[in-house]
Amino acid sequence: MMKQYQMRLQEMKKQKEELSLAEKLFDLPVTSYPELVSVDEELNRLNLIYSLYNDHQQTVLRWSNMLWVELQLNGLVTGSEDFQRRLKKLPKELKNMGAFLKLEEKILAFRESIPLIQSLKSEAVRPRHWQKLMEVTGIQFDANMKTLTLNKVFEMELHRFAETIDDIASAASQEMKIESQLQKIEEAWRHQ
Repeated sequence: MMKQYQMRLQEMKKQKEELSLAEKLFDLPVTSYPELVSVDEELNRLNLIYSLYNDHQQTVLRWSNMLWVELQLNGLVTGSEDFQRRLKKLPKELKNMGAFLKLEEKILAFRESIPLIQSLKSEAVRPRHWQKLMEVTGIQFDANMKTLTLNKVFEMELHRFAETIDDIASAASQEMKIESQLQKIEEAWRHQ
């Protein structure tokens, strides 16, 4: 859509040039078209935001196809930090624009989901915990860790359920400790 607006603006600029030449040819005062200048500046500002938005969307799409078992959290962390840095580098006059605020919200939500993804990546989180997470988020999928893609995890919008996910991950960790202790007790009893 941004391309369409840019093409339309280029057409208008070309038309302005032609009109300006015609005005000069007939010795008329050249019209300045301040609205066109204003639209050009606004479109350039929006393009900075859209470019970052598009890069973020493409990166998340690429990550979405990654299998859960192949997930390397360092890549997500590094990528997320890079988008945060790029967002902060945008000119100050953009920071009150609605498009900027939406992009900032999207990048922050993604960044906030990374520690939650890290919690879910724990070996303590078992299929029963995933089932509980599906119930809470309302997103259903096959909890087979060998076929689960990051896309399904992204669809859950984890940042909206941070406290619940922390509770589930904490419970999973505690359950794993209990299971480990029970196994040790069982081993000790077998060897007596």
